Amino acid sequence: MHKVVINNIDLSQEFIISENKYPIYSQSNIYRESADNISSFYKVTDNSKPVTFTLVKKDQCMDSITLQQYMEVFVATKLKTKDPTWIEVNGRFMYAILHDVSDSDMYQGKVTVTFMNIPGKWYGVEKIVNLGTSFTVSGVEESTMGVITITPSTTNPKVTHKNLHMTVRNALTTSDITIDLFRKRVTQVGLMSEIDIDSDFFKLDLGSNNITPTNCTGTIKYREVLAL
Repeated sequence: MHKVVINNIDLSQEFIISENKYPIYSQSNIYRESADNISSFYKVTDNSKPVTFTLVKKDQCMDSITLQQYMEVFVATKLKTKDPTWIEVNGRFMYAILHDVSDSDMYQGKVTVTFMNIPGKWYGVEKIVNLGTSFTVSGVEESTMGVITITPSTTNPKVTHKNLHMTVRNALTTSDITIDLFRKRVTQVGLMSEIDIDSDFFKLDLGSNNITPTNCTGTIKYREVLAL
């Protein structure tokens, strides 16, 4: 039986959970095009991977109609999210979103759900360090799963990681700025920020890292890649 935690809800408290499928490889789609009456094929690889679980409700002291309604509401309110979220599976974490639901057995208190693991990787617990402080990243590869939050002291705050930097232009000094390394977004008060043309969304390297703030203070929250 597996332990699955979504939005701080431990599903194993209420359900017996079995994992049906987790592919080793990323998804690939084969496309065909015709040019000058000659067919050609090309492949596009999507890093995301589907993770499928079957949930069986432990306490089924209700009639089949009530049980069906209960399962439908549970999926709609507890498993569905607007955006990808962190899901813990047996102590590891995936950044995923509900992708498919097989609901034919809901009247029996059973449902099979598929979550799409967007990066196709498994991560560790979230860690946080102050900018300007050296920290070590472990795991199996470099990580892009980091969110930097800075409080600017001028309108052009900057963070530097080795030979790469991210510089924000025309920033407000009255609110924090969020730099999402995975989603490649820089926002302030909910709006996209203007960044310098030479800015880069850098990765966190295996081993030693130090993100240096200029004209700002802040922190980075990050996760290490534990498995692919």
